[in-house]
Amino acid sequence: MRLIPKNTKITTKVWKTFSFLDVIFAFVLFMIASATFMSNIPAKWWILLGYCTVSVGLFLESDGIRLYADIIQIFKYFVMPHTFTKEHKRNKIDRLMPYTGLSEDGTICYGEYYAKVLSIGSIEFRLLNEWMQNFKISVFASVLNNLSAGQSMQIVKLDRPINFDDMSLKLFDKIKVAQSGTPTDAQKIEILKSRISQIDSINNIEKQYRPYYYIVIYDDSLSGLNNAAASAAGIIESIGLQVETLNISKTALFLKYCNTRSFDERDVDDIKPNYLDFIKPKKIKFKAFDYEIDDVSAFCYTISDYPLEVANAWGANLFNINNTKVVLNIRPIDKEKAIKRVDKVVTEIGSRENVNKASQIVSQSTHLETMAALLSSMQNDNESMFDCAITITAYNNEDCPSQSFRRQVRQAITLGGFRPNRLRCRQIDAFTSSNISRRNALKNFERGINGETLAAVFPFVFTSILEEDGIMLGYHNYPVILDMFKRDDKYVNSNMMIIGKPGGGKSYFTKMLLSNLYSENSSIFVLDPENEYAELSKNVGGAFIDVGNAITGQLNPFHIYDILTDDGKTAPPETTYYSHLRFLESFFQVTLPGIHSDTLELLNNLVVQCYEKKGIKPDTVCSKLPADKFPVYDDLMKIIVDLIKKETNPMQKTNLQHAESYVTKFAAGGRNSNLWNRSATLTAGERFTVFNFQSLLAGKNNVIANGQMLLTMRYLEQQVINIRELNRHNKIKLHPIIAFDEGYTFVDPKHPVMLDFVYYWFKRIRKYEGAMIFITQNVKDLTGNPETLSKTSTIINNSQYHFIFPLAPADVLDLVELYSGAGEINETEQNEISTNGKGKAFVISAPGER
Repeated sequence: MRLIPKNTKITTKVWKTFSFLDVIFAFVLFMIASATFMSNIPAKWWILLGYCTVSVGLFLESDGIRLYADIIQIFKYFVMPHTFTKEHKRNKIDRLMPYTGLSEDGTICYGEYYAKVLSIGSIEFRLLNEWMQNFKISVFASVLNNLSAGQSMQIVKLDRPINFDDMSLKLFDKIKVAQSGTPTDAQKIEILKSRISQIDSINNIEKQYRPYYYIVIYDDSLSGLNNAAASAAGIIESIGLQVETLNISKTALFLKYCNTRSFDERDVDDIKPNYLDFIKPKKIKFKAFDYEIDDVSAFCYTISDYPLEVANAWGANLFNINNTKVVLNIRPIDKEKAIKRVDKVVTEIGSRENVNKASQIVSQSTHLETMAALLSSMQNDNESMFDCAITITAYNNEDCPSQSFRRQVRQAITLGGFRPNRLRCRQIDAFTSSNISRRNALKNFERGINGETLAAVFPFVFTSILEEDGIMLGYHNYPVILDMFKRDDKYVNSNMMIIGKPGGGKSYFTKMLLSNLYSENSSIFVLDPENEYAELSKNVGGAFIDVGNAITGQLNPFHIYDILTDDGKTAPPETTYYSHLRFLESFFQVTLPGIHSDTLELLNNLVVQCYEKKGIKPDTVCSKLPADKFPVYDDLMKIIVDLIKKETNPMQKTNLQHAESYVTKFAAGGRNSNLWNRSATLTAGERFTVFNFQSLLAGKNNVIANGQMLLTMRYLEQQVINIRELNRHNKIKLHPIIAFDEGYTFVDPKHPVMLDFVYYWFKRIRKYEGAMIFITQNVKDLTGNPETLSKTSTIINNSQYHFIFPLAPADVLDLVELYSGAGEINETEQNEISTNGKGKAFVISAPGER
């Protein structure tokens, strides 16, 4: 926790709580009362009684301000002009906005001084540990400490619309490419059109506004200003915040947004060189508690008191109130003057007469303690002190009932322990102080704060995911548009885990995600054990393969597919040929349980003869052969039968008969002949293929299931290789994506073939610009089985993105343990995960980004 010092600007008290000004005013009132007493006015005693009663009331305090001072302010308000326009001769807008020009490099000219505007990015501050938070704050404090005499600074937050133009243009370009493609791209075009409609809605119809942060630096000289701005930009960039020094057009937009958002920033290029005319509103009309600026109702609060203790980023919630402009004015104080001021406060409080009220005793004691802490930080820690004032200007852009809107803003301010002042009859002063200039008409609300505590205001914590090449997945206050194929030091792959209890929304989300990925030049393969993706496959014009009955999409174990070498290149024909022979040996071991080693070796030799009869040798380029040129089980059976007829050696004949008994069930007439006794008919032409495992798994035949899974995985490996080869020659890159729905089915130790495939490709798919997606009901599906833990942990560790839908409390505990080394999941996040409603997901995209 950090300490915000109590007020360092206190009025000297002449007697008890009365200042010198109070005494003078009281003396004037006394003289008037004396004159009345000595006069011959009728009923003077009644007049004196009323006069004295009113006079006493004038010294009552509200927010530290005497009533008589408030009355004087009200009088000043009524005699001051209330309406300012561009055309008015005397009451021109220029009186309120003192800019005299903008230079090409974005410098704002005020006549006697200049300003530069820096746009500041944001970071996911809450996920940093305390040491890293303190480090970033200390570095940011150096920006404040570098301010020299005559310089000052403002930290500004504005709500601005998010611009999705670039995203729309990219989607239009993708449609053009798809329209020039094959007729099968029709479904892809429809999805892209739907995405454009979605973006258009939030870009032009229901605009999305989010906080943007700026630092404005002021100086009397241009050279000093440029040096200060460059130094500040370098320091801020060093702590991971993006910084941009605004040019003339962006500065003009910034100044315009400071007062209104009722314009289209796309038109800024059309207003050159009349930037000043563009920036300034047409009319401002001030009232006692609010004002109207170009027909939009607004009001301004200032912070009159601060919480005593604050945490890191104590200004985040205050700055990020919707529909507000928040300005923190910062002015450095010479260290000698600052120390003298603190000494004066300590002396003043110490010299006051003893008070009897407990509240006053505690208040004075606290005030002294904070002054001691402030003095210690300046003298021992070499910190500086700054005069600061915060204004919050609220704009009723949505025409809410005035009192309701005011109450919402006030509640948001007080929630953080701040006390707002309504600035009755001082809205002109408030507008002046919240304007982009170094004028401050609210000096009596300034608070002296030491550098480290002031730097801890750190409002730059608002984060959003808006990536130009991304897919809109939903909302987190604002649209979440995520590009899952970006690469940098934090994003090393595109693998995803989707976790959530039944009915939480993960299936709907997965289908939406896959549909959008399909429109993004992806070739998608879904392994579906519950027959849930048939409709989606039909809607996008994909292929639906029932792996259990092989009515469509025949797989042939004798079909030779290309393989890759260790360096990722296609292996030469000889390597591919012998690798496939080894694969067939594994396939026979899986599908022919209990086979004797002699019989297995015989089958291996007979397979070579099968290939030779088809003209396939080690040097044959098999990738160029049509599917019907490869042998099937009938070809193997024919060789076995012929050899049995010719064989005279009883032992060899017995061995051949054993082989025949094994092969019979897969050859013509055998009970499993429908699965693997035909040429491969499964093609890679479709960009969305669903493998339905429901009937296969329902049969409870693990032998057949493992064999078919092995062939399916072999086919998928080939498709990934094919896509990589296509990508070498095409400008538009395809992303191979393999999704495992109900993933626990495929990591069951009963199906080691599938587990090995998942384990292998979760590590390697990134090299092929692809992604693996694992969908399951809870973490226990992956961590609960000691037999598979070493491999399933690879799935977790090699997943870049985690979409966690509602989980039961017990599953949340498993999740917390799982992520204990990756940024952890705090208690608030745990509660959100267990209580989130349907369709809400907690997303982890990197250890420090959620």
